Amino acid sequence: MYPKLLRSALCFILCFAFVPLSGAYLAWADEGIEDSGSTNQSVVEPIDIIDESSDNESVVEDNDGSDEFTTEPQKVIALFSLVQENEVLVPSGGLGSLMAAAPTAALVGTAASSALAEPAPDPNNIYSIEYRAHVANIGWQDWFKDGETAGTTGRSLAIEALNIKLSGTGLTGSVEYRLHVSNIGWQNWVKDGALSGTTGRALQSEAVSIRLTKELASAYDIYYRVHVRDIGWMGWVKNGADAGTVGLALRMEAIDIQLIEKDGDAPGSTGTPSVKPPMSLIAQAHVQDIGWMSWASEGSVIGTTGYALRMEALCLVISYPDFAGSVEYRTNVSGVGWQGWRSNGAVAGTTGQARQMEAIQIRLTGEMATKYDLYYRVHIANSGWLDWAKNSETAGTVGLFCRLEAVQVKLVVKGEAAPGPTASRSYEVSSTSQANVAGAGWLAAVSGQSTVGTTGQARQLEAFKISVSSNMSGDIEYQAFVKGEGWQSWVANGEVAGTVGQNKQIEAIRIRLTGNLAANCDVYYRAHSENWGWLGWAANGEPAGTGKVNLRMEAFQIAIVLKGTPAPGSTYGSYWEGAPTTAGSQAMNARVANVYSPTGWLIAIDSTNCLFGVYSGSQNNWSAVFIWPCSPGKASTPTPKGLFSVGSRGFVFGSGYSCYWWTQFYGNYLIHSLLYYPGTDILMEDTMGRPASDGCVRLDIQNAKWVYDNIPSGTTVLSY
Repeated sequence: MYPKLLRSALCFILCFAFVPLSGAYLAWADEGIEDSGSTNQSVVEPIDIIDESSDNESVVEDNDGSDEFTTEPQKVIALFSLVQENEVLVPSGGLGSLMAAAPTAALVGTAASSALAEPAPDPNNIYSIEYRAHVANIGWQDWFKDGETAGTTGRSLAIEALNIKLSGTGLTGSVEYRLHVSNIGWQNWVKDGALSGTTGRALQSEAVSIRLTKELASAYDIYYRVHVRDIGWMGWVKNGADAGTVGLALRMEAIDIQLIEKDGDAPGSTGTPSVKPPMSLIAQAHVQDIGWMSWASEGSVIGTTGYALRMEALCLVISYPDFAGSVEYRTNVSGVGWQGWRSNGAVAGTTGQARQMEAIQIRLTGEMATKYDLYYRVHIANSGWLDWAKNSETAGTVGLFCRLEAVQVKLVVKGEAAPGPTASRSYEVSSTSQANVAGAGWLAAVSGQSTVGTTGQARQLEAFKISVSSNMSGDIEYQAFVKGEGWQSWVANGEVAGTVGQNKQIEAIRIRLTGNLAANCDVYYRAHSENWGWLGWAANGEPAGTGKVNLRMEAFQIAIVLKGTPAPGSTYGSYWEGAPTTAGSQAMNARVANVYSPTGWLIAIDSTNCLFGVYSGSQNNWSAVFIWPCSPGKASTPTPKGLFSVGSRGFVFGSGYSCYWWTQFYGNYLIHSLLYYPGTDILMEDTMGRPASDGCVRLDIQNAKWVYDNIPSGTTVLSY
């Protein structure tokens, strides 16, 4: 036993040196080793565990003027670990028995048994940071490390690029960094000695962010500060925060970087490490006939009001954000529906397609979403400004064919009051319709303004049902005029109107809204009738179709629009009781009887009665397929009269207006749709049933498309 005890004592003395016991006491505590009677102390370093050059040791002035040498507790623990590793055994009585020869010596603080149980740190886990700068007019400087200054001061020279790397082993992770560069902005993160910034382009760096990853980030904080033109040295910052300036065009001239053990004190003042303009939300609109407008700040009107111009696309950006996160947004577009989410200046909506935005949703992400609410409202056609929506709520209209003209956006601190009322921020309606037709039964349900029933198949409509879903209270009601029965009772929201399995044709319909739906919206609808095709649009309970002439109804269309929105098309001739213009149609049949056409089709135009006839068959054997109302040339610019022939065709033409689905029949004289606002499906002028054109023949847009699609070139056109 005694040899082992002597070996332990010897190792203890070698580790901590000889200290005269006369008038002294030896105390071991977390603060270190104190000697109140002597200013001479020495430490024997076992295997470089204690490094006198390390910042982990310091000599400080004691209150009585003597020096006090402090050693971190973990290093003392490491010494005893080495004692154990060299098989020097500690007696069962602990360190106190080993030091029995010195009665004033005592073990203070953590028990020796507890200290001996703690693992020793890896001596390789001591890291330093190295870095170098590429400086204007100088190029690459030498490497600096651990708080030394890279770059220059007092010479007005910009840092243009940086390399940063770590020296040390034993921990996982990297050092990552990025620069904010003039005319570029924030670059992507790079790591472990890679180049950040630019060389050979004379672009100054203005700010920097540096961070550690994995185990390194758990063991160390990385502090850094920069010297900036007109400011000088800025405060220290750490772990990925920005140092320098953004948006002020001030060059970064020098940098200090230092590793500090986790949660240690900063190397110096942390006041004002960076400067940037205040955070702001900016937006840009693409508007009909204007294109991209200038960027506008938060709270400004984005788009136009009072000009009846559709807003087609939108971009949003949060500039100089105070918190992590971004702004995301999406739009509901006419003919497209809801698009996917966009962010940070990407385009939401369309350009070059003449499609109107009808609603928007906007939201914040990341930490921004926890700090702010994002409010927004829209200006829509015929109604003006709606109330404020926030945080992904819908603002605008859905399913109502109403153009969005302008937007306002505001950032509000989380939980604070909205900028204004929030009750009526959107109007949302969707409708579903289903038809039962002869020979086919119930067809698949369709939505919105789609055709309910069939056209071109000579199938009678026998029953139908309509349902509506909305954020407004109310229902949709409808009734059918059935052959042999007359008008049936009103039914509502998904109930069947008409008959099933009785072979009875529907000849006319009525549709109306109730409740808040009726207060805020109009419902338009039109019938496709035997021989007449699409009739004009009826609204809000008016009849659509025919009566007392035994003409089957084959299909219908429905459009629910916001109150005050124009009808989707012409309202002329929505319902005929008695044969529509019987004298005119009979006179047309007589006119075309002996006319020859080489294609099996014939077109007739009656400018006096504003009728347009489509016939199939052959000379002396023509049958009327459709007789439609039309709008021929006015008295000062009449439609040419005589025999002509169908020539070329196209989709759209016009300046300051749009006419769709044109078919040429003589020189510059065309058959085409009514006039619409440029690039839209919004009717500009309903002239159906009266002479109004400059000589062309205007039809309902669906009828113009039918001619475009079905009448062959070379077909004879009789105009009288």
